[in-house]
Parts: sequence; C-alpha cells; structure tokens
Amino acid sequence: PLVVVGSATTGSLLPILDPSFVIYHCSDDYTRTPLFPKSYARLEQRLSAGVDLVICTAEALRQVKASLNPHTYTVTNGAQIEHFSRVQMSDVEPSPELINLPKPVVGYIGTLFEWVDQDMIAFAAQKRTAWSFVLIGPSTADFSRLERMPNVYILGSRPYESLPSYLKGFDVATVPFVVHDVTLRASPVKFYEYLASGIPVVATRLPDLEQFSQIVSLVSSPQEFLEGVEHSICSENASKRTARMCQANNHSWDSKFKIIDNL
Repeated sequence: PLVVVGSATTGSLLPILDPSFVIYHCSDDYTRTPLFPKSYARLEQRLSAGVDLVICTAEALRQVKASLNPHTYTVTNGAQIEHFSRVQMSDVEPSPELINLPKPVVGYIGTLFEWVDQDMIAFAAQKRTAWSFVLIGPSTADFSRLERMPNVYILGSRPYESLPSYLKGFDVATVPFVVHDVTLRASPVKFYEYLASGIPVVATRLPDLEQFSQIVSLVSSPQEFLEGVEHSICSENASKRTARMCQANNHSWDSKFKIIDNL
C-alpha cells in the first residue's frame, strides 16, 4: 500500500505496514516547537531518509528539510472551497452566538496555540473597546490574559460544519501569529479558508502569504494589525471580495492532490 506519514513519531510503524511507497507530509517544523521532544529531530531525520517523497507545506519549510531527502517538494495547504464559500450564500445566517455582539467583529478560527500573538490581539482590543474580538478553536496554551478582557470572546471549539455561519458573523478574519522559526515556515490552512469565505483578511506577514499581499492586509506589529483591521473594514467592496474568492479557487484541496499525484 501507499502510506502517508504525518509525524516522524509514527516511523516505527512502517515496517509493520510494509508499504510499497511512503510519503512524509511535513506540515510544520516540529523540531522548533517547544512542546515536542528534542529527540523529534533525530526521528524526523531517520524517517525522511527512508521515505520515497517528502512534501512540505511551505517553501521556507522545504528549504530546511531538503537536505534530509533529495525528493523534497513544496505543496502549500488549501481549503475546502465549496464549504467556506457558502459564507456568501443568502441561506447561511450568522451564528446566533455572534449576532448580538457589538460590531465590528474581528475573528480568528484555529487552534489557540503558543504561536497566536496575544499581544497583537490585546493591543487592538484595548485601543478599540467598542469592537468585539472572537476566538474560536481548541486551546493548548494559557489565554487567561485575553479571557479577562471584556470585549474578547473565547468560544472554544465549534463543529466544522458550522464554521461558515461563524465566518458570516465576522467583519474581518485574522491570522495573528507571532514570528518565529515555526510560523516563518508555515502555510496556515485557515488563511485559505478565509479567502474562500470572501471576507476581509488581516494576517501576520509570513513568507508563504507574501504572494497575497494585493488582496489581504499583511502586518508586522500590533499597531499595523489595528490599522490593517480598520483599513479592511473601511475599504471593503464587492470587487475585493470577488478577488479573494477567485484566488482561493487556485488553492482547493483537489488542486493540491493533483500536484501530489503528479509528484
């Protein structure tokens, strides 16, 4: 069988599976993540050397992993376009949890991990106390600082099927990441989902996102984040929404799978 491995920690299972072809799908640089053991780098090196193909989700990630295997390529992440484009359909209503929140609603959907820039969010929330900041997703870090802010709403996980209704209630969707070795080599899935939804996007300036600088706001500081959100709200129009959704069509999962099939 063909086997796709998503973590170097599963490498010891390969002899049991006896695969005819193995792909290591490297989605993040976990060797630089504090929560992962130091031994992960050794496990990844051993796995990469023995697989047929390594697929990295960002070019910056490929550059640091290419020495482990000569057959290492970049295939960026994507989105389920049809699912998230439903945000623009008239039959999709904003989530009841968001309807009564003061506008504008500045949102984030994704894991609340250590690479979410709490300083960026806190700065904007303090400067714009009349706005609502909504964070949706499982938490793996301490977000008590933001939880104490009266205009920040941390809702926890919500079903994947309901995410279009939450995005419908956002005025701006954000990717507020800190900049370090992991995020600089990341391709955030949520970014492509946001594009497919059509709503304005403000994201930390990451190498993987530079190509989208004409249709989203890329920022590098809390002040730029605040300004980016304000600009996105004030300048939004139908043509910008269409441009984001058209760009998203180039990043469907189907298109990504075709690239992988060719490799």
